[in-house]
Amino acid sequence: MTVRPGVGAGATPRCRRANGWRQKRRTPQHKTSIQNKKQDIGEAMSRRSFLQRHRIRSAIVFHALQLGDMLCAVPALRALRAALPDARITLTGLPWAAQFAQRFPTYVNEFIAFPGHPLLPDQAVRHDELTAFYAGIHDQCFDLALQLHGSADVSNHIVSGFGARTMAGFSRNEPTHTDRTLLLPYLEAGAEPERLLRLSERIGAPAVGNHPEFRSFKLTQSCLTLLKARLAVKFLLHRGRFHPALARRASAFPSTGRHGGTHRHVS
Repeated sequence: MTVRPGVGAGATPRCRRANGWRQKRRTPQHKTSIQNKKQDIGEAMSRRSFLQRHRIRSAIVFHALQLGDMLCAVPALRALRAALPDARITLTGLPWAAQFAQRFPTYVNEFIAFPGHPLLPDQAVRHDELTAFYAGIHDQCFDLALQLHGSADVSNHIVSGFGARTMAGFSRNEPTHTDRTLLLPYLEAGAEPERLLRLSERIGAPAVGNHPEFRSFKLTQSCLTLLKARLAVKFLLHRGRFHPALARRASAFPSTGRHGGTHRHVS
């Protein structure tokens, strides 16, 4: 190896200047240019949505609630599918929701039954299934875990155990916005579909309408048609969540229904 005199490892700055080497100095204008470029990159990153920044190819949605609450989540699922048309979207919830997932194959690719949690009241915990449940989800290496269940810290604890690369959801505490986590304050006021859509919009899945949607099988549709013909049903009132502390009082429904005409109770 040939070492040029005055330029090798042992050369001093004075020797380098003597051999025609000049150190490039950054002028104030050059420093300002670099700062502007960094600012432009930061602004470009901020303009990109949460979904775009992380290139989501698979997502798991946690929503372990009853029928009425599941229907409230349909607009958010619709928005998520519109934003991620080619992604694999998995829903995990109460076992009955397998039927719900079958009715919405456009929005949900796969369903995984949630075995429960001691602090969630909607079902008894199936302890013998917990290890396989979390291990199976963790092995799928989801890009996004979306917590649509509610505001309690236990829901975020459950979803954080999925091992997804990123996470979004709600929290009762201050909002959290890091590179890989987005938690919005859970607003008690307002309609549930709008609350869930607010989260989907923040991660980069704009609403595709906030209208409800219920896709029924032919047998179910024929039963509803017969029910409507026999009882002259104009609309149905849903009591709310399964847990008594979270449901509306059943005694209040007859007075509500009278505003729409004659009411009948259907079990």
